Amino acid sequence: MKQFLFLLFCFATLTYCDNKEDEPLLTCECECTDLTWLQKVKNTLTNCDRYTNKYIYQAVYEEQTVFYVLITNNDPAALTMFKITLWDCEGNIVKIFEAEEKEKFYEMVTDNILLFSCKDS
Repeated sequence: MKQFLFLLFCFATLTYCDNKEDEPLLTCECECTDLTWLQKVKNTLTNCDRYTNKYIYQAVYEEQTVFYVLITNNDPAALTMFKITLWDCEGNIVKIFEAEEKEKFYEMVTDNILLFSCKDS
């Protein structure tokens, strides 16, 4: 039930965001050449509020450059939820870390670089 509510929350959040297509991602320092797919993901992560912040990170997982979206929520009920999808340079899913793998995620995903931040200003 918690996973369903989390997915519903994520879907609703992404659905109601404004698209700011003019704002590019911060410069990506990696071997990736075409990040059009990541720009599309970024365009859905706008219109943050005081409860929800959204970030796009570049990182290293198993010696490979990956990208992921981190959505944080100040709601105590949502703090226990965790699910992160890692994408490669082409936008293919490399790994999905479920809630029970949270510690493993923080151990295995390194060299995190913030590319985009949508926070309440």
